[in-house]
Amino acid sequence: MFYCKRCNKTFDMEWETIWDMQELTHGYVGYHLYDTYICCPDCGELAEALEEPGPNPF
Repeated sequence: MFYCKRCNKTFDMEWETIWDMQELTHGYVGYHLYDTYICCPDCGELAEALEEPGPNPF
């Protein structure tokens, strides 16, 4: 689940979309999922993940 500050709303993204992004970025989407890749579908503003990322296993 993601949150847009500008629209003050939460939204989901299908896993298939995230997997497609991962294919396009050669598997590095995990490092950027909480940074810049997920935008609000209404306004295009960068969204924040509501779940805190876990520790990096590497």
